This record gives sequence, structure tokens and C-alpha cells, in this order.
Amino acid sequence: MDKNYVLGQISDDYGLSKLQVVYYERDKPQKAKRGIIAVKASNYDQFIFSFPSNLPVEQGVSYEYYFEVFDNDAIHNFKSTKSSVFSNRIATDEEKEDQIFQEQNSTINSMQKSLKNQDKQISEIEKLQKVGKEKIIWSLKTNKSK
Repeated sequence: MDKNYVLGQISDDYGLSKLQVVYYERDKPQKAKRGIIAVKASNYDQFIFSFPSNLPVEQGVSYEYYFEVFDNDAIHNFKSTKSSVFSNRIATDEEKEDQIFQEQNSTINSMQKSLKNQDKQISEIEKLQKVGKEKIIWSLKTNKSK
């Protein structure tokens, strides 16, 4: 299965206090849920995230999500900023099985093609060996008659 990863870099001159992923069913942002991503309480950090990670989601549902990072400026009520919005559809178990089946079929087809090519190569080698033996036999015959 292909997995998409988001590599994020976050920074703030007051330092970082919190990073969260905000996710919701497509077209239902009013029902957004949040998950926390651990960050260092420093001025800079990086993170890698692959939706849905360990977030509770439903199979067969398309989600949209974004990241929201909060600074460490208590005087100004911990300002935040949001990332752009990403989309992902959670495959059903049946779709995952179909994907695995398709990958297995592709692998089998590739192996069959490789075996056919190998058979061709072996056949060519056998022809070359036969021609080589015939030349040696002919050479021996011509040497005997002298």
C-alpha cells in the first residue's frame, strides 16, 4: 500500500507550545476532531506524519486534515497558525485486500515474463553450444582425413 507522509518544519520566535492535527470528514469541518503531535518546547522542530497514524477513523470515509501549531507567547494567548489542507480516503478492508491481490497478480505476471525471457536465453545458449560442438566435430573430421 502506498502511504503519504507529511514532513513538517515549524518555528516561532517565542518558541513552540503545541502542534495538533485537525481532521474531519470531507465537507463536515464543523465536526472536526483533534490529535496532538509531540513537539519540542524550542523555537524550531520537525515532524513526520502519515494520516491517519493512530487517530480513530472510519473505513471508506474521505477525510480532510490540517496542522495547527501554537506558539509559547502566553501574554498574547498562545497564537496559532494553520497549514494547508490535505485529503485522504481511508480504504476498506475489502479495498486493501483487492490492492494486495492486484500487487500479487502484477508480481506473478512479472515473474512469468522473466521466466519466458530466461527460457529464451537458455534456448539461445543451447543453440550456440550445439553450433560450437558441430564446429568442433567438423574440425575433428577434417583433421582426420588429412
